[in-house]
Amino acid sequence: MNLEKDILDCLLNDTQLDFKCLQNPKYLQQGICPVCKHKERTLWAYRDAPWALICSRMKNCKTIIPVRDRYPELFENFTERYPATTEDPIPFIGYDKATGAYAFPDFGYHRRTMVNKNREGYLSFDRLSIKSSLKLLEDNIYHRGKDHFNADWYQDFYFVFENQGLAALSFWAGSLFAEQIRQKQEGYTLLEISGDRETGKTTMTKLLWRLLGVSRYEGVDPNKMNERALARKFAQGGNIPMVLIEGDRNETRGRSMFGYDWLKTTWEGGVIRGTGLKNHGLETNEDPFKGSVIVVQNMTVDGSDALLSRFVHLHMTAQGYNPEVEKAIHRLRERDIEEMASFRNRLLCDEPAILKAYFHHYGKAHARLIERANREQTKFTPRVIQNHAQILAWAHTLQPIFNGEITELQLKHFDSFIWTRCQDRQRRLQSEHEMIQQFWDYYDVLNWKTCNETGTPHNVEVLNHLPGSGKIAINLTEFDEACGDRKLQRLDTAELKRLFPNSVSRRYRENKPTRSKQANMNGRTRRCWIFDEVVNG
Repeated sequence: MNLEKDILDCLLNDTQLDFKCLQNPKYLQQGICPVCKHKERTLWAYRDAPWALICSRMKNCKTIIPVRDRYPELFENFTERYPATTEDPIPFIGYDKATGAYAFPDFGYHRRTMVNKNREGYLSFDRLSIKSSLKLLEDNIYHRGKDHFNADWYQDFYFVFENQGLAALSFWAGSLFAEQIRQKQEGYTLLEISGDRETGKTTMTKLLWRLLGVSRYEGVDPNKMNERALARKFAQGGNIPMVLIEGDRNETRGRSMFGYDWLKTTWEGGVIRGTGLKNHGLETNEDPFKGSVIVVQNMTVDGSDALLSRFVHLHMTAQGYNPEVEKAIHRLRERDIEEMASFRNRLLCDEPAILKAYFHHYGKAHARLIERANREQTKFTPRVIQNHAQILAWAHTLQPIFNGEITELQLKHFDSFIWTRCQDRQRRLQSEHEMIQQFWDYYDVLNWKTCNETGTPHNVEVLNHLPGSGKIAINLTEFDEACGDRKLQRLDTAELKRLFPNSVSRRYRENKPTRSKQANMNGRTRRCWIFDEVVNG
């Protein structure tokens, strides 16, 4: 039961008050004041907060009647008739797992119903009142969107971004239900979009945000935030994508780079950051991650196998760009934000049916990937299969929602595309990062030098400061100079430092000052990156 609704029913059926003006969405008007009974009908009340009857003849009547005094029976056995609801504001926006509602600043969703906030800022449903206390910047304001979903923008979207676009759109749709998915499937995939500059990464990301009703926003550069600020940013959304973008590398030189292994726990919605409560007890406050993660940057993410297995990876190129593509992009940018935001309304106003369809398609998608892996005798880790099956399932779930705009032929091509991404991810788990591979290729060429000082030609190591020890100790400054002397393309040493701990072919050990064993160094010390000399595999 809902008290506000019961009070409104009593007011509308009260023949003594006899409200005549019922068209106004905010007020009940032109009622008869029970005190002055003036013929001009000066009594009124708020619709969304009908706690008092007010006479507008304030100079002569000054009547304000609490509805509790007029309808005391509504307030008898109050706690039994109206069980306690969630009245404390939630400190984030989006999905609240405790109530099953979605709370945005000005509107919300619950059980197929979309409502606007009332005068107190709360979203009132049948037996639930909820609101978000999170203050958003102007660029993060969520537009309400139209009630009717029109998907005719999709053909331009697919024409520009093709399978990468459909994969990103599928992930984006699933992000709105990430918490519900984790309840049944343990985790929800992370998405990585890489590619050179001017390949459409930013354009596509901004278009995806417009589908949620947010304009002029792309994401957060984690290298420009300290750990506390970033942890709070991760906790601000429930079933809302957390987009990490790559900033200007020159701006971050001299500062520590963001470690992507920090994202491992976001896959299963684990704790982002724990803090101790300011009391004399042992209690802690641990904020779980409630959204989804998408990384958009030029270079690919590198990290441990545990991290990489949680990602579905898309790589964008400028291939196929032409004037027709530019026209399609322009049409997409010109779309009304309220029209685009109807995508969010369509999905969240039909949550139960959409989730049912997703889990149905997921079972089929997972089975297809397993069957093809067995047929081609290819081994995959279970998480890689699961993540790609989730993206595939959401593409099939969206097809009827888009009223045929997503065609059967597109889905057929998309099935093959996801299979190739699945294969690529598994190969990546078993191979070296391409920059590290290039580093070792250079090292194998540059390290050895033929000497003939004793009259007998022999090879000596010139980069490894621990020859004959079973270890490789490399000073990066010397390595960079050797690349320059041999006219080889120089590698980004800052990026190499970040990637070294995940070296596959030669296992990384440590970084420390090392006493050189090279004959010409006379025992001098160099700071070196140290690896096992044995090549794995």
